[in-house]
Amino acid sequence: MIGDCVLAKYTEEEIIELARLNPGFGIRRMASELYPRRKTDANELASKITIILKEHEEEIGEDLFGKLQSTEYTQMVTENEYRRITGKNIPRGYGRRAGRNRGGQRINRDIRHKMTMIPIPPQEFNWGEIEPAESRPSHIEKKFKPEYTILNLRFPFSKFWEMWMDGHSRGEINRELEIPYQAVQKWLNRMIIFDEEGTLDEWLEVVEIVTWFSKDRGLGSLEEERDDSVMLFIHSIVDDYLVSPGDDERPDLKELTEAYRFACEAVENE
Repeated sequence: MIGDCVLAKYTEEEIIELARLNPGFGIRRMASELYPRRKTDANELASKITIILKEHEEEIGEDLFGKLQSTEYTQMVTENEYRRITGKNIPRGYGRRAGRNRGGQRINRDIRHKMTMIPIPPQEFNWGEIEPAESRPSHIEKKFKPEYTILNLRFPFSKFWEMWMDGHSRGEINRELEIPYQAVQKWLNRMIIFDEEGTLDEWLEVVEIVTWFSKDRGLGSLEEERDDSVMLFIHSIVDDYLVSPGDDERPDLKELTEAYRFACEAVENE
């Protein structure tokens, strides 16, 4: 599933282990630790981590989401202590106007408001034996070897089919579009089968979006596409379906686009 691949730097096993190592840290803060340079809202990442942890709970019975969100590991500190530990202003809702005494000196918050305590969750993220975010590449980049073979989708498939339906032969398509006959024959034969299966229209939609990804990456040839880790990642998701759409579930186009954008950002932030 695409969702399993979206956390581009970490395996599901690493996400689970990090949640286990950081009780009380909070899922949104954990997301920010995993992707400190991520530009988009940490809530998006937190939701994906939540899905992984909930699936883990269903399979194993271990409630890591609850442990991560638990307030059991939260300490109560004074306002001055909160600032010293976090280096941040106190959270909204805990503020007090300290004011000044008759001599003009500012009143110490900790003296005047001894009972005003502020909750503070664990501050140090425990990586255990897992490589921290700052020093690890995306597994999108690590996963694929240079010899990984991807489908060559750099053909006008819709035009192939349009001409075929208009009565043109394979040879005529080959000559008019100036595309090698072998490529025309190979793909047109497949498209005829896909049409008989009733999968051709959806197949063409996936081809078109993958082609758009390649153009968006500024890739001008199949060789450049084979060297691009983002496109290798995308092909790893779609190629089985594109080879045999009658046997494989079609990737959801919205999820595919989300995976593409996430992969682009993950690679750019390395």
